[in-house]
Amino acid sequence: MSLTNTEDRYGAVARALHWGMFVLIALLIAAVEVRDIFPKDSGGRTFLMELHKSCGVLVFALVWLRLAWRLLNPVPEQPEGPRWQQQLAGGMVVALYLLMIGLPLSGYLASSLAGRPVGLFGLFELPNPFTADEGLGHDIKELHELGGNLIIALVGLHMAAALYHHLMLKDTVLTRMLPPRKSA
Repeated sequence: MSLTNTEDRYGAVARALHWGMFVLIALLIAAVEVRDIFPKDSGGRTFLMELHKSCGVLVFALVWLRLAWRLLNPVPEQPEGPRWQQQLAGGMVVALYLLMIGLPLSGYLASSLAGRPVGLFGLFELPNPFTADEGLGHDIKELHELGGNLIIALVGLHMAAALYHHLMLKDTVLTRMLPPRKSA
């Protein structure tokens, strides 16, 4: 099993970063969606928001590692296909990376401006250099929530496209991001 990418598949590091970030993003989305079953200021709601923020901090840290790895390890060749499909796939990747950077930043700003701490699983809190500004914090929170809805939609489209390639086009788009099959 290769750590680095090859011409036809992603290496173990790229796959681990891809699927690890998928799990983190799924966890932080689930946490923020489920929090409303708990009353405000309850222990359950506080725990879910801390989980949401901690996963966001990890996504923000890992996206830079993932971008560096991507720059050092060229991605596998795209399968043959229409130019519009190639451009759409490239745009999707750019949009997802921008959201993986922008959403943690906007979440940090919204929390900081509201005077709410952002930490990493109770290990430490990020510094808050901002003066409280409820109005600006609210506006940034609205943008954060809009971006959250956008990343949910884009991740869904990303998954649908991978399944379309696998089931309908029968190419390697999906399998190159999965662990290699063991030979019998």
